[in-house]
Amino acid sequence: MTHIEIENWKSAVANLKAEKFEIYIAVDQLKTNRIELHLLTQKQTHIFTSVPRNENQIVPSITDTFPAALQSEREISEGFGVTFDNEKSNEPLLLTNSDALSLHPMRRDVSLKHRNETPWPGAKEPSNEKASPSRRKSLPIGAAPDSDKTV
Repeated sequence: MTHIEIENWKSAVANLKAEKFEIYIAVDQLKTNRIELHLLTQKQTHIFTSVPRNENQIVPSITDTFPAALQSEREISEGFGVTFDNEKSNEPLLLTNSDALSLHPMRRDVSLKHRNETPWPGAKEPSNEKASPSRRKSLPIGAAPDSDKTV
């Protein structure tokens, strides 16, 4: 796995064109306040870059090298709030609600509304009824104590 600076991202991806596109994903790194973009090729070359989560940095699109990456870039843009320099990469894919689009539901700093409204027994899974009754009640994954940032 090799880290590539954002200004070299497009050229590094272009150098991998012969290896063919496999997967392009984003990972929200809450501790470092960055979103990492990972590209894996069919020859198992793994490169990644990272962008600050709360800054409006434009990421170079890799769709001119790998046209199949358009779907992934649209998912990353919608879910994580990453802005690409290709207009088509920033078009909404699944979400139609403008409020949901502004919150970017795949980011870890956004809680999910239905999780805040669901009673949680404190077990590992809601269906696990054999959980200890003395166990401290915890919030479900994706829920936050303050529900002002929910999708």
